Amino acid sequence: NANAKQSPQTLVVDIKKDLTADLLRGGNKIADGSVNDPSKISSALATEFKTRKDEQRWKTGFENQVQLSPDERIERTVFIKAPENFHYGDVVKIIDAVKGAGANPVGLQTEALDQ
Repeated sequence: NANAKQSPQTLVVDIKKDLTADLLRGGNKIADGSVNDPSKISSALATEFKTRKDEQRWKTGFENQVQLSPDERIERTVFIKAPENFHYGDVVKIIDAVKGAGANPVGLQTEALDQ
């Protein structure tokens, strides 16, 4: 079960077969867009990362790492979930958008489609 161990901070871009995409935080949708127009997703991510810095919501273990920049102290991992057999070129558009918003690292999850 993908949602079993999901932190409220976990960020996932869920790409659908119809090329729409949702940005989820802890399983709740906070933005939507599409492969061909991921601008709302990237701006929502940039805002999320800024809020984490402003509110000093540091990653576990990084609370006292004051020698690091705020960017290095917040959780910026984003998972991208795409259907299996999805065109990699389409996934790359989303990867570029989330990286442009400051996500790092970006993880890719593909799911076999239900038979």
